Amino acid sequence: MFCFLILSLVLVVLLLLKLKYDNRDVEFKGVFYHKQCRLSQFLLHKWTTIDEPYRPTFWATNGHIQTLLHLLWAKVPIRWRREYLQLEDQGVVALDWISTDNDYMLNSGSPILVIIPGLTCGAQEVSPLCRKAQEYGFRCVVFNRRGHGGSVLTTACLQNSWEGKELDEVISYIHCVFSCAKIVAVAYSSGASLLLSYLEEFRKSPLSGAVCISPSYEMDKGMENSLPPIYDYIMTKRLVCLLRQHLGLSSIINLESALQSANIREFNERVYEPLMGLNGFRCTYENQLNNNFNNVSRIRVPTLCISALDDPISSAEFIPYSLFKNSSNFFLMTCERGGHCGFYHGNAGVSSWADQMSCSFLDSMIHFNLRKTVENSGPSLFAQVTRDRSYTQ
Repeated sequence: MFCFLILSLVLVVLLLLKLKYDNRDVEFKGVFYHKQCRLSQFLLHKWTTIDEPYRPTFWATNGHIQTLLHLLWAKVPIRWRREYLQLEDQGVVALDWISTDNDYMLNSGSPILVIIPGLTCGAQEVSPLCRKAQEYGFRCVVFNRRGHGGSVLTTACLQNSWEGKELDEVISYIHCVFSCAKIVAVAYSSGASLLLSYLEEFRKSPLSGAVCISPSYEMDKGMENSLPPIYDYIMTKRLVCLLRQHLGLSSIINLESALQSANIREFNERVYEPLMGLNGFRCTYENQLNNNFNNVSRIRVPTLCISALDDPISSAEFIPYSLFKNSSNFFLMTCERGGHCGFYHGNAGVSSWADQMSCSFLDSMIHFNLRKTVENSGPSLFAQVTRDRSYTQ
């Protein structure tokens, strides 16, 4: 038995060495799609990493492996301070403020990066972005949707991906507390749908820039063919675990049936549909997601989408290239490899090329001298959302 283990270890080492040798020079150049305008010309000259190639982790060049890394791979350790924000309808969301030994270098004017994880992820899954953002001098905060990230559920509602009001209250609150700071945002996967819904609905957002990593472009077409079984299984199990934390919902939904959901579609029908009180949940859900891209002309905040052509979840065949070539505020960066929210590089696979591109893009947006001020930016949750509605733990 011992000899078998030694032989297996030797074979694994040899395989890794072969993979590293075979992929030592593998790199992929990102392709930037944009409309010729003043902002895009600024980016072509000032976006410092726009030409930086992607060199995937030598043992993870496959799109499926990259995707699973984002979901399952141990990330860099981070410390955070949790703050709970009470919303207008008495619901509560959790904000995880990332803290490091370099916090003393931040001040009231340091730019703030709001991070919106995917549906089943939290602060730990986006820790590589937090580390990279800190190198650029960002103050990072992770927005946990209602009922997510271990937060309490005080209302019979789970955050959905097409209603931007909660995100508006969060960003308005941050803008109120850090009135001298520029605010930008990065969202992953379904979090990108939430961010786009917010940008479309609240056109006078105080955000100076936004990035969507691996967004879903055509959810209705994508749902006709179900998720690959492995991702459907992982995400469903995570959602079921989330639901187990909120057993109080049993008065509204059939909890026993919901906990037995075998896939995302069943979970949506048994949980989100009754919670939202919708009869045509699927139609409404898909149409709203599509509208995020059909109505990008309504979005005034410069926004970058980053997608891999080997994404096994958000198929590249649905990318609306013409949209990015005809919008002055909407940009696309594609790469041949990277998977869904992956793009990991380096031997250990704990840092992401997409995170690097995001931070560099947002840093450029902060310094874009033609960015309009937000002194008269409208609705005025800025005045309504105060620290009286938050408390920390």
